[in-house]
Amino acid sequence: MKELKMCPITKCETGAKLIGVKIDNDIFDFLKENIVVDEDLFDVMTAISNPERRFRFSNVCLESGCKHWQGESCGCLRKVLKDIENLSLSKDTTLPQCSIRERCRWFHQEGRRACDICPLLAIIDKDMIETS
Repeated sequence: MKELKMCPITKCETGAKLIGVKIDNDIFDFLKENIVVDEDLFDVMTAISNPERRFRFSNVCLESGCKHWQGESCGCLRKVLKDIENLSLSKDTTLPQCSIRERCRWFHQEGRRACDICPLLAIIDKDMIETS
Protein backbone atom coordinates (compact mmCIF):
# COMPACT_ATOMS: atom_id res chain seq x y z
CA MET A 1 0.00 0.00 0.00
CA LYS A 2 1.30 3.46 -0.96
CA GLU A 3 2.23 5.61 2.04
CA LEU A 4 0.39 8.92 1.87
CA LYS A 5 2.51 12.06 1.82
CA MET A 6 1.69 15.00 4.07
CA CYS A 7 1.20 18.59 2.92
CA PRO A 8 3.16 20.83 5.30
CA ILE A 9 0.97 23.92 4.93
CA THR A 10 -2.75 23.33 5.12
CA LYS A 11 -5.75 24.99 6.69
CA CYS A 12 -6.90 24.46 10.25
CA GLU A 13 -9.58 21.78 10.22
CA THR A 14 -10.64 18.83 12.32
CA GLY A 15 -8.25 15.94 11.64
CA ALA A 16 -5.35 18.16 10.57
CA LYS A 17 -2.11 18.07 12.54
CA LEU A 18 -0.76 21.11 14.39
CA ILE A 19 2.95 21.01 13.55
CA GLY A 20 4.31 24.48 14.33
CA VAL A 21 3.92 27.80 16.13
CA LYS A 22 5.14 31.19 14.93
CA ILE A 23 7.70 32.66 17.28
CA ASP A 24 8.79 36.26 17.83
CA ASN A 25 10.91 36.65 14.72
CA ASP A 26 8.11 35.55 12.36
CA ILE A 27 9.69 32.14 11.88
CA PHE A 28 7.87 28.94 12.70
CA ASP A 29 9.18 26.68 15.42
CA PHE A 30 8.13 23.12 14.75
CA LEU A 31 6.84 20.75 17.41
CA LYS A 32 8.68 17.52 18.25
CA GLU A 33 5.39 15.70 17.89
CA ASN A 34 2.34 16.90 16.04
CA ILE A 35 -1.00 17.41 17.75
CA VAL A 36 -4.17 16.16 16.07
CA VAL A 37 -6.75 18.93 15.74
CA ASP A 38 -9.88 17.57 17.40
CA GLU A 39 -13.17 19.46 17.66
CA ASP A 40 -12.16 21.23 20.90
CA LEU A 41 -8.81 22.41 19.54
CA PHE A 42 -10.49 23.40 16.27
CA ASP A 43 -12.96 25.59 18.18
CA VAL A 44 -10.11 27.30 20.06
CA MET A 45 -8.02 27.78 16.90
CA THR A 46 -10.84 29.12 14.77
CA ALA A 47 -11.77 31.65 17.47
CA ILE A 48 -8.43 33.23 16.51
CA SER A 49 -8.58 35.31 13.35
CA ASN A 50 -6.59 33.51 10.62
CA PRO A 51 -4.99 30.77 12.75
CA GLU A 52 -2.92 29.74 9.73
CA ARG A 53 -0.87 32.95 10.12
CA ARG A 54 0.18 31.97 13.65
CA PHE A 55 0.20 28.18 13.51
CA ARG A 56 1.25 25.57 10.95
CA PHE A 57 -1.03 22.69 10.11
CA SER A 58 -0.43 19.59 8.05
CA ASN A 59 -2.76 17.11 6.45
CA VAL A 60 -2.68 14.39 3.81
CA CYS A 61 -1.48 15.71 0.44
CA LEU A 62 -4.46 15.62 -1.93
CA GLU A 63 -2.20 15.33 -4.99
CA SER A 64 -4.45 15.67 -8.06
CA GLY A 65 -7.33 16.74 -5.79
CA CYS A 66 -5.48 19.99 -5.05
CA LYS A 67 -5.47 22.89 -7.48
CA HIS A 68 -1.72 23.33 -6.90
CA TRP A 69 -0.85 19.83 -8.11
CA GLN A 70 1.04 19.87 -11.40
CA GLY A 71 1.75 16.53 -13.01
CA GLU A 72 3.66 14.62 -10.36
CA SER A 73 4.49 17.36 -7.87
CA CYS A 74 3.36 20.31 -5.79
CA GLY A 75 3.22 23.47 -7.88
CA CYS A 76 2.84 25.62 -4.76
CA LEU A 77 6.31 24.60 -3.57
CA ARG A 78 7.81 25.15 -7.02
CA LYS A 79 6.31 28.65 -7.13
CA VAL A 80 7.64 29.53 -3.67
CA LEU A 81 11.12 28.24 -4.54
CA LYS A 82 11.12 30.27 -7.76
CA ASP A 83 9.92 33.40 -5.95
CA ILE A 84 12.73 33.20 -3.38
CA GLU A 85 15.56 31.90 -5.56
CA ASN A 86 17.63 35.06 -4.92
CA LEU A 87 16.96 35.09 -1.17
CA SER A 88 19.97 34.31 0.99
CA LEU A 89 19.00 31.39 3.21
CA SER A 90 20.71 30.18 6.34
CA LYS A 91 23.83 28.09 5.79
CA ASP A 92 23.04 26.03 8.91
CA THR A 93 23.62 22.38 8.07
CA THR A 94 21.12 21.19 10.65
CA LEU A 95 17.63 20.60 9.34
CA PRO A 96 14.84 22.24 11.35
CA GLN A 97 12.98 19.96 13.75
CA CYS A 98 9.98 18.43 11.95
CA SER A 99 7.38 15.88 13.02
CA ILE A 100 6.29 15.03 9.45
CA ARG A 101 9.58 14.99 7.45
CA GLU A 102 9.43 11.23 6.77
CA ARG A 103 6.13 11.71 4.93
CA CYS A 104 6.39 15.37 3.90
CA ARG A 105 5.44 16.01 0.27
CA TRP A 106 7.80 18.99 0.02
CA PHE A 107 10.77 17.15 1.53
CA HIS A 108 10.28 14.22 -0.83
CA GLN A 109 9.99 16.63 -3.75
CA GLU A 110 12.84 19.07 -3.05
CA GLY A 111 14.76 17.71 -0.05
CA ARG A 112 16.77 20.18 2.00
CA ARG A 113 15.65 23.21 -0.07
CA ALA A 114 12.08 22.67 1.13
CA CYS A 115 13.21 22.38 4.75
CA ASP A 116 15.23 25.60 4.47
CA ILE A 117 12.20 27.68 3.48
CA CYS A 118 9.48 25.87 5.41
CA PRO A 119 9.94 27.77 8.72
CA LEU A 120 9.59 31.07 6.83
CA LEU A 121 6.16 30.42 5.33
CA ALA A 122 2.79 31.37 6.74
CA ILE A 123 -0.52 31.28 4.95
CA ILE A 124 -1.27 34.88 4.14
CA ASP A 125 -3.61 34.21 1.25
CA LYS A 126 -6.27 31.53 1.88
CA ASP A 127 -6.20 30.86 -1.88
CA MET A 128 -2.78 29.31 -1.35
CA ILE A 129 -4.37 26.38 0.47
CA GLU A 130 -7.84 26.08 -0.99
CA THR A 131 -8.43 22.91 -2.96
CA SER A 132 -10.07 22.74 -6.33
